[in-house]
Amino acid sequence: MNKSKIRKHGVFSLGCIFLGLTSFIVKPHEGVATLDEARGKCSGPNQSDGRLCLPRASTKLASLKPQIGKQMDDLLGYMRDATMMAAAERLFIGKS
Repeated sequence: MNKSKIRKHGVFSLGCIFLGLTSFIVKPHEGVATLDEARGKCSGPNQSDGRLCLPRASTKLASLKPQIGKQMDDLLGYMRDATMMAAAERLFIGKS
């Protein structure tokens, strides 16, 4: 395996760790349970044992499972909502 491929695998692996940590920090039990559920789902013609990605039939590359992308979007939306709520609470109680 060449260095470029090793680096890509390392970056992807680190991203997987960050996603797991973020899921736990943002939504402790619910986030981890939802991530586990998304990782376990695999449907369609590209079924695989991959936990976060699916192989592409036409190339040797893989793509992120749609459920994992949805999990990332949900966490981002949750953080935006929480940030907006915190800002509104600060305005309401007069703290800046």
